[in-house]
Amino acid sequence: MREVPPRFPWEIPVESDALVGGALAVARPAASTDTEARLNGLQDAMVAERYQALRALVWERAGGDQSALERLLVLEESDAEVSWTRWQTSLSRCGVNDDAVVIEAARAVWEALGPNAYALHFKHRPRTWRGFQEGRTWLQVGVLGCVALIFAAFITDERAGVPWWIWLPAVVGWPLLVWRIFIASYRRRARVGGRELPHL
Repeated sequence: MREVPPRFPWEIPVESDALVGGALAVARPAASTDTEARLNGLQDAMVAERYQALRALVWERAGGDQSALERLLVLEESDAEVSWTRWQTSLSRCGVNDDAVVIEAARAVWEALGPNAYALHFKHRPRTWRGFQEGRTWLQVGVLGCVALIFAAFITDERAGVPWWIWLPAVVGWPLLVWRIFIASYRRRARVGGRELPHL
């Protein structure tokens, strides 16, 4: 295993097993159904072509190890959420993670996947005071909105004779509404690699 230096401005130094295993995990057909994560990658046909070239190299190099090949075949068909680290052991056993030709093929796959997919896979999201404040603001909007609605319920009950329990759907619905808006915003931003997300 060795460190692969960046070639493009959007890359960072990455260990070779992570680069190769990640390319196999992310570009395989079972994991490439959601193309939204690529945002700025090449067309699906190019990704598939480069993946097949990488796959062929890995399978050729691993040809003498039948158990490793069987393991790679199982991983290739596994769920899209399966981490690249599941490939790590098999790649290390075959010695392909240090093969210069395999590494170049993996780089070609990442180039096709694009900078956003690369950032989602390899780059950490920043955690700053601003992100903490944003997370706390979402929480406050949900809680203080409920408190305000409860106060309004008792005030209208006292002053106008409107039963307080009429406000219950609004009190229950407010945090659910805030939660749905927050989740939609969070998921939209989570698709962009390197972008900070609200946190506590």
